[in-house]
Formats: sequence, C-alpha cells, structure tokens
Amino acid sequence: MNNEAKLDRARDAGFNLINRLLSGKTGCAEGMRRFLAWADGKPGGSWRRLQRVDWSPDLAPSAAWFTDELRRRTPPPDLRGLWFSVPEIELNPADLEWCGCPAFDAKDEELAWTHEPLRSGPYPDTPVAYRLRALDAARTLIGFAGGYNERAAARESLVVYLLPLAYTSLLMREILASLPASIWGTKAGPKGAVAGFAGGDWVRIPTP
Repeated sequence: MNNEAKLDRARDAGFNLINRLLSGKTGCAEGMRRFLAWADGKPGGSWRRLQRVDWSPDLAPSAAWFTDELRRRTPPPDLRGLWFSVPEIELNPADLEWCGCPAFDAKDEELAWTHEPLRSGPYPDTPVAYRLRALDAARTLIGFAGGYNERAAARESLVVYLLPLAYTSLLMREILASLPASIWGTKAGPKGAVAGFAGGDWVRIPTP
C-alpha cells in the first residue's frame, strides 16, 4: 500500500471515529484524549506531541460567547439548523464561526452541507468569530503560527484535516447539550447542527 492510500485509509478511519465519539456522551476533553490515543502512530508528525495540548480551556468561554450571541439576537422562527465552520489551521488562525440556517435535513447531504445563511433577521452572513485557544496552541505546535508552511502542510496533511474537525465538533456538541431550552425563544431548538470545512467535508453534531 503506497503512502497516499495509507493516508486515505487513515483519514476515513479517523472520520468514522469522530462520528462514533459524537454519537456517544463523551465530553470534549475526554473525546480528544480518545481521539489522540487512536491517532498515535498514524501518519503525520505531531500526533504524540499534540497529546500535550490542554483541550479544556475553550469550553467555558466559547459557551459564554455562543450563549451571548443567541441572547443578544433572539433566534428567528425560521432557524432550523446551525453551521459551525471548522478552522483550516494550516492556512488561518483557529477562529470558530457559525451561522443559522433556515433548512436542515441530515439525510440530504447537499442540503445539510449547502448552508444558506439567514439573510434577513438578526444573523449576519459573517458572524463574530471566537478564537479557539486549544486549536491555536496546536497550530503553533505543528508549525503554522507564522503562516503557511509548505513542508509542514505536506507532513501534517492528516493532522490538519482530522484534528480541527474532531475538536470543533466535540466542543460544540458539549456546548449545545448544555444550553437551556429557553434560549431558543418560543420555538423548539434547531433540528440539527453541522461542523464542517468550507471545502465540503462535515460531520453532523447531535442536538438535544
């Protein structure tokens, strides 16, 4: 098996693991511990070093940020889904952005991914971003803090795909589970949520 095939196989296995972690009740920090234990020995130069990152400091402040966003701008009645953008840490700082969607169907891949933002009402197309400190620390550790690094990008191609996808989705799953039902106003909460890259790969985040 050549290196490209090994990467593809590991990428698929990692993607499946993230979905399994999301379907359980594991918290973000424990989920990342399990994810990195699986990743140890997989292609990519930094998996073992990434076990030194503290994956807990974002939970409280990012939950407060997201809750404040919802409270400052009451969710509109046509809010059906949530989209959380996974930071591309080899290219950009670890900024988390989100938008509300007027439609959501987890069985329809095209509809779940092509998240048409709510263009009217209180949610802007470009939301206020929150810097994920743990992912920023990981970004520094694997060599992207000073900007794009071609060698690091080639060496860490699996890391920069799986790591931010796992962390963003596990973090937002824990935050969404902690929100009081009253925060969505008079309507029920969103039917679903997705964390994904702008290029298209995404995972569904279970909602309460």
